[in-house]
Amino acid sequence: MESFGRMITMFVGVVGLAFLVCYQKTAAVQWQKNETVRELSQAYTERILEEKCISEKEWMAFQKQIRSLGKYRIQLTVYERKRYENKSGRIYLFTESVYLSGTKMLTEGSYVRLVVTEAEKSVSETFLYGMAGNIVLGGRIP
Repeated sequence: MESFGRMITMFVGVVGLAFLVCYQKTAAVQWQKNETVRELSQAYTERILEEKCISEKEWMAFQKQIRSLGKYRIQLTVYERKRYENKSGRIYLFTESVYLSGTKMLTEGSYVRLVVTEAEKSVSETFLYGMAGNIVLGGRIP
């Protein structure tokens, strides 16, 4: 009976070691993929804030880059500042518009928000690779 216990212990150890080796390789790939998506998103957002313009060509190229890395949902929202005047003075309100296509020039004081969300993972994928990535970037047009 003691030898059976040792055999089971060795079997569990070998299976665990094989699992850890596979996990270590796949987890590193998943981490690198998430970092690449974050860097691409950050570069695209910085370019929008510098140029104060969203072009359809760049938007399509960005979506193609991100989607080549996996299943991601990408949403670019622009909050445009509108100025109104009433009896008490100037009032600034923001209108939300989701960017779909075309070239859009951004006005001073507008906000840009880019949300890149990875598709939901199954329970086993979450256990092996971690939670689905969610990246939120943006800023105000100077």
